[in-house]
Amino acid sequence: MTLASEAIIDSLQKIPRRVALVSAQFPPFASNMPVARGGAEREMESIAASLRAVGTEVLVISQYLWRRSGDQEAPGVVRIRVYRPYSFISNPFVRIVVFFAFEFFNPIALLRCFVILARFRPDAIIMGPTTQMSPAPHMAATILRVPLVARYDWNCFTYPYPQACTPEFRANNCARHIAANTGLTAPTFANFMLGSVTNVYALFKAWIWRNALLILALNDLYRDLFNAYGVPAHRVKVVAPSSSMIVNGETSYSQRDTPPFTIAFIGRLSQEKGILLFLEAVRRFRGRTDIRVEIAGDGPLKTHVVESLKDVKNVIYRGWLQDQDLRDLYRRASIVAFPSIVPEGHPLVVDEALRYGCEVVAFKISGVERLLGRSTIVETSSGADLANALERVLARISPPGGLSPW
Repeated sequence: MTLASEAIIDSLQKIPRRVALVSAQFPPFASNMPVARGGAEREMESIAASLRAVGTEVLVISQYLWRRSGDQEAPGVVRIRVYRPYSFISNPFVRIVVFFAFEFFNPIALLRCFVILARFRPDAIIMGPTTQMSPAPHMAATILRVPLVARYDWNCFTYPYPQACTPEFRANNCARHIAANTGLTAPTFANFMLGSVTNVYALFKAWIWRNALLILALNDLYRDLFNAYGVPAHRVKVVAPSSSMIVNGETSYSQRDTPPFTIAFIGRLSQEKGILLFLEAVRRFRGRTDIRVEIAGDGPLKTHVVESLKDVKNVIYRGWLQDQDLRDLYRRASIVAFPSIVPEGHPLVVDEALRYGCEVVAFKISGVERLLGRSTIVETSSGADLANALERVLARISPPGGLSPW
């Protein structure tokens, strides 16, 4: 039973008979296609499994990934639309129009969610990541008066700040952040309109949260954020994500202090997770026999990653790893890089890496700093600064004379 599942049962004061769970990505996934799955998606899978284990009927509301296909069908999973990354829409005008429809209001998705929930009649609905699903699940649940539990549910889908943004700040900055983090550029005249729409959206989500059954905040920082949006303190509970990586009492490993040292990137291969900056940083280590770089994950930038690693002998792309293979990577990694460029709540990769005794190098963003103790915080988000930080950690953990010269 995950901690989040226990909190949900406590709030309902009973084991629920039926629960709807919303997650933008949920297995099974299409074969031979990149998977946009990270720590949040993994935990939603664990929540569903743990509730089913105590007899709750769980219906997952999700999306097809890339295309509709039979290999994505499964009992207990319904998909309301097809998810495709915005970066694959070449026309910038079409891209921004699609972004508005997918993130702010999608009447077709609303109708489908309404019909699904009306037929299923759940005791509660659990909100996970809802990228490209718009607030359709929230609206349907509100209309049908289904008690709502928010887990990974933010009002900002481009650059969530660790404090509640003011209306003026949104009006002046939302368009810029959307352009910086998604590549979606709007014409100048549309920027003000975008800020106005995000303000309305924020008001709606704040109202949803204030009337929710329970908010499962990832840490104290996000608890304070929800409180700033007016959510009563008694409806917010801090629950750290549960990990399936630590088994049989494993909590730590001795530092890997002999070459070759392994630097690992574990996560979704997308711009906001910093994979491009990581590739820029590890160019410094190409050809070195005392350092091995391993990249584990999948996502929209998979093709770019694979192409960039051709003929580079000491940088290995592992693809998406199953749990046992991922545990093995943590065990052999000296350093895990976490170069996310957007604020994170309680990233599982950082938590798991620390528990396996790895050094962690990460950019200075909210959420992550609270997890890191002896690990390295990089003040500015650049490939060069990330490479410098990796070099400093390698010099610290290696024995005298253990590293080759550049």
